[in-house]
Amino acid sequence: MFLNMARDFLNIAETEEELAERKRIFKSMSVHSADPTFVDKHCGRYPVIYLRLREVRPVTLDDFRLDMASAIFTAIDEWCHAISDTSKAELNFTRDWLNQMKSNMRNSINDSVELLAGLVDYLSEYYNAKCIVLVDDFDAPVRKAADNTREEVKRYMRRLLSPLAKDNDNVRKLIMAGIDAVNLDTSGSSLNNCKWYPLHEDSDRSRE
Repeated sequence: MFLNMARDFLNIAETEEELAERKRIFKSMSVHSADPTFVDKHCGRYPVIYLRLREVRPVTLDDFRLDMASAIFTAIDEWCHAISDTSKAELNFTRDWLNQMKSNMRNSINDSVELLAGLVDYLSEYYNAKCIVLVDDFDAPVRKAADNTREEVKRYMRRLLSPLAKDNDNVRKLIMAGIDAVNLDTSGSSLNNCKWYPLHEDSDRSRE
């Protein structure tokens, strides 16, 4: 629910009419009364990439990697209207190339990790705006993993998310939501500076 609303608020508007309608809706909410400038500053301003990991099954590492590739391609598909724009073919992120990878997804698993960072770079240049990346149920793959695969799942998640954090000039924010504050960082990782915001006041998991 939280990330869905964040996407609806932040995601870049394709027309002035769409932007005006979205601002009208959010200016009727408490976010506007708390800071009257916030809606105008941020509503409809960013390409938002939404990665959903609830259905990822880490039963085996092969299942996990295949489900992750599928989730990444689903997030990319939401931007097919921009990727299909032949006027931006020089950006080297074409629909035909993605379709070839999807048709042979099992052999594209390793490449799919880099695809998310590639989509960020593409959309940032396409819209001339920094991206926001939302990751829903980011903790699910690690939480569901068997003891003998958990560390490998963590390594994959770090490889996927680290390029989107901290030092990426094309990312405005990386926002991850989950049930547990799963620790993905290691020494030197770009995920070692996360800020945690529990949604329940009685949570004991808040840390920076």
